[in-house]
Amino acid sequence: MNRYFFIIVVLVLFFSTNATFAQIDYDDRYGDLYENMTEEEIAKKQQEIDENTDTLGGNKKFKPKKPFASYLFPDSMAKKSKIFAWKFNTLTNRVKLVPVDTMLAGFNQDYFFQANNESVGSISLGNLGAPTAPLAYHERITDYKLSFLNPYKEYLYSPNNVIFYNSKVAFTQFTYLTSGQKDRAEEQFRLTHAQNISPSTGFNITYRNNRTRGMYENQQSINKNFSFALNHTGERYTAHLGYVFNSGDMRENGGVENIGDIRDTIIDIPQNILTKLKDAKTRFKGNGFYFTQSLAVPLSGLKRTSSLFDGLEEYMDSIPEVKMTSLDSIRMIRNDLSGGNNALTQRTMLFFGTSVEYDSYKKIYSDTKAESNDYYENWYIDPTQTQDSIRENNLNLRFFTQFQPYDSNGALSLISAGIGLENNNYYYFKPDDYITGRAKDSKSSMYVYGDLEGKWKEYLAWDASVKYFPVGYRNQDLTLNGNLILGAKIKKKPSTLHLGFTLDIQSPSYWLNDFYSNHFKWSNNFDKEVRTQVEAKFKVNAINLEIGFNQLLSTKTIYFNENALPVQYDGALSVSSLYIFKDFVIGGLHLQHKALLQVSSSNVVAPVPLLAADISYFYRFTVVKDALDMEVGINGSYNTEYYGYGYNPATSQFYNQRGMEVGNYPLMDVFASGKWKRLRFLVKFQNVNHELFGGRNYFDVADYPLNRRMLKFGISWSFYN
Repeated sequence: MNRYFFIIVVLVLFFSTNATFAQIDYDDRYGDLYENMTEEEIAKKQQEIDENTDTLGGNKKFKPKKPFASYLFPDSMAKKSKIFAWKFNTLTNRVKLVPVDTMLAGFNQDYFFQANNESVGSISLGNLGAPTAPLAYHERITDYKLSFLNPYKEYLYSPNNVIFYNSKVAFTQFTYLTSGQKDRAEEQFRLTHAQNISPSTGFNITYRNNRTRGMYENQQSINKNFSFALNHTGERYTAHLGYVFNSGDMRENGGVENIGDIRDTIIDIPQNILTKLKDAKTRFKGNGFYFTQSLAVPLSGLKRTSSLFDGLEEYMDSIPEVKMTSLDSIRMIRNDLSGGNNALTQRTMLFFGTSVEYDSYKKIYSDTKAESNDYYENWYIDPTQTQDSIRENNLNLRFFTQFQPYDSNGALSLISAGIGLENNNYYYFKPDDYITGRAKDSKSSMYVYGDLEGKWKEYLAWDASVKYFPVGYRNQDLTLNGNLILGAKIKKKPSTLHLGFTLDIQSPSYWLNDFYSNHFKWSNNFDKEVRTQVEAKFKVNAINLEIGFNQLLSTKTIYFNENALPVQYDGALSVSSLYIFKDFVIGGLHLQHKALLQVSSSNVVAPVPLLAADISYFYRFTVVKDALDMEVGINGSYNTEYYGYGYNPATSQFYNQRGMEVGNYPLMDVFASGKWKRLRFLVKFQNVNHELFGGRNYFDVADYPLNRRMLKFGISWSFYN
């Protein structure tokens, strides 16, 4: 903690000082960074400089900053807030606006996998940094790339989850949370700095360090993540590029040796409970680079608004200063753009772009026979110790073009098409490598993709996309996707009906077909998995209600069976889910509910709890007007009992065990959080009901108990002017 404190103090002083000087510079010499000054205002500012400049030093010529101008965003975005943020999709060349993390709401949800507003519950091994997965089956990851890190994806930075910023002033934020006794503590540290070089060009760096010493034996973990991102969103040219680094170092205990130590016996000191593995470790490390650019070429002189931004409705709802409905806000922005300085994309446009992504990740698992007892049945390579190492490198190159025919608000507003090349390299040791000297397997594939979209005022929006692999290792892989959104107003607030369809024909990931290690080996020839998904969700903002339905049909489903080995299901799998989100607001009292109902046609293939629920009941009040606001309340999660996942450390994969039921435990947290100007703070009792009510069935994953009652403290401080 001492070194963190020193780093925080130095960085905060440095960046906040820079931010202050930058703001003075903008105000006293240039005016607002995004201000569109008239010729009369420029002449007046020049006269003020001439009158106050030492003649011995010569006169200084006033040069107003170039105003914000982008075909991705309307200039109204910069006028409404000092800072706004977005995520960028490297495949579709679209941005999705997201709220800047400075609000009090949701600050009590401090774990990454808890903060996902689209999810209803998740599972984990109990400690921070450990593998996790959503309870909703249709949200579980089926990535082809880096599948051996699927359980850690919530912790990793990637090009599609990095946040980009556009800020008038330097923005710095650090967050620190800690819980548990010092020798068993969990710690979370996050630092973000964002700053603009020009009105349309900015960069940001983000660093996270999550560590836990572990409440139970052999449970230590460290996750480190770093991201550098640079963006330019100009009138005709845009670019998003960056570098990410992710690493993890986890002790693996294999779960508790005797479940009765948790369920039947009171052992006051958790670290006295025996675990199955004593010296096993998993370590991974990797980095990635990405760069996507596009150039807009106007083809006509008619001015229209751009269609290349998404999520504006949700973003405008997140800005407290905006006192109008989301759809009204979008309409106002479109009206304001007529004749605006950044409206060159309000005409027929053609876009050309290129994209490159590269990542390289390595994972090492180690243990010894002496400290593993009989946990593993097989020792194929070395009968005394394990040092399994696998690595995957991926290169993805793309060229794309997009065409805006005539009207970004028309029935057909954008046509996109592209071609790409994937090259994947896999490294792992096999006994044959002693003879061949080769431990590398290389696969390449070519794909084409396209997209159509359109809209009609605020009442209808639609899109359809296709991605197809005609040649290469993933030959005949296909993804089809379509969405239809209908809008209307209920009580003068927008409501939407979203209908979606997805067809995904995908080759199994490389590691599902070929794997050789000290404890596990397989050589499969799995067929392509076919997944069809239909979804519908209805959102009524007037009463804070969202209802959704999802139907997933899958054939040739691949899963890890009770022996932790990948197998393919010959039958058809069906998983149906129905969810409801409902918030009741009575004055300062907020009653937030999430519930998910799931039914699987085969719980052996796709185990799901029948019911999962999250609640958050809190009272929000003002202590000091315009200075201190607070929330006091309780969070809770629950799911019905079912044969949930097991977890295998050697392969880092969840598997479908049938020996232990988990669930039927109400996990409750009591919290008090507040915001004093730009400082947020949190005090929380996690698992406050431990040994009070609910029994002792506090397991998300078989054999891995959740943490007992812990007291957590946290702060988050933002600096900007």
